[in-house]
Amino acid sequence: MVHGVLHLPLPGVIAMDKHVIEAYERGWMYFSLLMILVFLVY
Repeated sequence: MVHGVLHLPLPGVIAMDKHVIEAYERGWMYFSLLMILVFLVY
């Protein structure tokens, strides 16, 4: 929250932050699914 408020004057930075966060969340989701599949298989 604070990080976003600090960068309000910089739309480009906010957009980049959102993109990075979305990519991180997507990667974490895939990683979690992979771990679940490995746990189920073994």
